[in-house]
Order: sequence, then structure tokens, then C-alpha cells
Amino acid sequence: MEILKIKESIFNKLIYLTLIFVSIFLVFYISPLTSGDTLHYDRQSDLLLKVGFIDYFKILLSTEFDKPFLLYLGTISYTALFKLIFKDLWQHFFITGNLILSFYIFYNLFKNFNDLVLAKLFFTFLFLFNIAQNVWNFYILGDTLYYFIISLIFFKILKNLSTNTPLTKDIIVIFVLSIFAIFTRPSGLFIIGFLIMLCIFLYIFEKKNNNSILNYIFIFIFFSFVTFAIFISIIAEKNFIFFESEFFSRIYEITTTGVVVDTDKLDKLYIIDMGNNGVLDYLYFFIFKFFYIFKFWTPYWSFTHNLVNFFIYIPLYLSFFYSVINFKNFSQVEKKKIILCVTLISSIAMFITLTILDYSFRLRLAIYCPMYFLLILNLNQIKAKIRNRFINFF
Repeated sequence: MEILKIKESIFNKLIYLTLIFVSIFLVFYISPLTSGDTLHYDRQSDLLLKVGFIDYFKILLSTEFDKPFLLYLGTISYTALFKLIFKDLWQHFFITGNLILSFYIFYNLFKNFNDLVLAKLFFTFLFLFNIAQNVWNFYILGDTLYYFIISLIFFKILKNLSTNTPLTKDIIVIFVLSIFAIFTRPSGLFIIGFLIMLCIFLYIFEKKNNNSILNYIFIFIFFSFVTFAIFISIIAEKNFIFFESEFFSRIYEITTTGVVVDTDKLDKLYIIDMGNNGVLDYLYFFIFKFFYIFKFWTPYWSFTHNLVNFFIYIPLYLSFFYSVINFKNFSQVEKKKIILCVTLISSIAMFITLTILDYSFRLRLAIYCPMYFLLILNLNQIKAKIRNRFINFF
């Protein structure tokens, strides 16, 4: 057994070294990528370095903007840090920093395996070739940092559930990380709803010990969409205006016109017919958009891209459904972890459904960590079942 443990340790190190060497190679092979938002972070980080953090923060609080840079302060500060330390080479080290954050996520997922060599290789393949996840490591954007912070919150809660420690004991850590997430990008606001939902569902599960708790989550999602459909139909009919805000006006326009994928690129814009803009039309829109978020192929991605996505996403989605269907056969601690994963995935998808879905699908980036964890949890359980049947057979 000691020899097996040594061999397993060597195998794990080989996996880690492989990822590190691949990352180093890619840093030199792929030049830093930029998008329209990169220019904003570049200019704002320059301003931060010029006036200092305190004065820059005062500017954010006292100035009117077209873009809410306060909610991107984490990304701007992250960018400024690399400029300050690495000067002209900051973009390459920015990418290196992203890859280190990504490796941290991989490592914290990987260590949950129970001595499964083939399963570890399978997971490594899925993680390494997930284009939709890893491409953002090479952009001068805050997506990887945001993904990292959400993953930290996930791993922290996961540890509490594993040790049966109440979340209230680490509420300060979770609160601070949540603030970082919110002020790294606005989509981090979903974390408020996620934490409320998680506390409610875990409380119900612990009090009732009900194996139907996942059904409650899905019912909650459905009736949330019903509520929003009624709400938006009343606003549209009565022409109420609750917020004088460009953002809320845009959300209202997107919803009432049936925009599923919002972009200024006409070949990637996706709109559905909203019928008479009644309650059922809005409900259909929300449900359709919710499931569309999990789509892994598009006509504007290459055949190879879509094919790779097929081999990455199908195992992850099958694993998700296996966890839901097989929920009652997991241990109590494992059930809580599944509730955590399903709640995190659902809350991210709900937030995107009620706000904006970009054609690149990058806003769903944070769902991959809980998806991978469910896969690991399922593979560990399947291995345990096979081992027990093998022992019983003999």
C-alpha cells in the first residue's frame, strides 16, 4: 500500500508539472489578447497609479460616469499591480498571473479525487481543453480574477460543509470575498442571492432531512421566473419607471424585445418572438434564456471548437444530472455539497437570465468549478460502488 501511495504521489506531481509546463509554453506562444473593455482597464489603472488608490477611490465616488468603474475596482487594481511591478512587461505577467489563479482552481479540485488514475486523467483533459474556460486566461480582462474569487468562496463553503462547520463561523471571510467579487465585476452581485438561497436550502435540508430538496430548488427557480414575468408585464403595461438608470433601461429593453444574446454584432445577436408581451411570453423568455446559457455550440464558432465543446460539456452535464437523479444515494455531507453546487450553478444562470447574456458566454465562467466538483464527486462514488461489488463478489 505504501508503494501505491508513493506511485500516486508521483503521478499527481506529473500532472501538476504537465500543467505548469503547458502554461509556461502558452505564455510565450500566445500573445496577450485584448477586447473593448481592456482599454477601460488600461486607462483607469494608469489613473490609479498616477493619483494613488485613496484619491482614485474618491474620484470614483464623486464623479459621474458612463461606465460604473467602481464595480470594476478589483480588476483595475489587479491591472495596476502588474503595471507597478513589471513595468513594460506587465501584460505577459498579467497572463502568467491568470494562469497561476487557474492552476490554483485546478489543484483545489484535483485533490478531491480518491486514488483514481484514469479519472484524474479524464478530469485533467476536461479542464485543460475547456476552451470557454481557459481562453480568458490570455485576455487583459478581469474574468479569470473574478472566476478565482468565486471559486475561493466555493472552496471555503465546501470546507465548512466537509467539517460540519456552520457558515456563520466564517461569515467575515465569506463576506470579504463576496465584496471582492462584487467590486471585480458587476455580475458578482449574484453572490447576494446565492448566499441567501444556499442558507435557506441548507436549513430546510438539515431540519427536514428531505431528499426532495433539489426539487425545491428547481421549483424556486420556476416561481422566481413567474414572479419576474408578472412584474415585467405590469411595468410594460402600465409604463412604470422605477429606476432612472441606463443599465436598468437596457435590461428592460432586452427583456421586452426578446433579446437572448445581446451584442452589437448583428451576426451574433439572437432574438426570439415575444408574442403579445404577456406574462406567459415573458415566462417563456426567461425559461428559454435560462437553458440557452448552457448551450455549448454556436454557428459562429468553428467546427473544431464546437466539437471540442461537445466532448467537454457532455460529461459535465451528464454528471450534473447523475448527481440530481442519484441524490438520495449520497452521504449527508455529500448531499450538502451537491446542494451547494446546484445552488451556485442555478444562481449564476438566474442572474444572467435576468440581466445580460454576452455572445461569448463568458458570464457563465464561474459555473465550471462546481460542475467539475460534481464530476469528481460522482466518479468517487462510482469507484466506491465498483470496489464494494468487487469485494462482495469474492
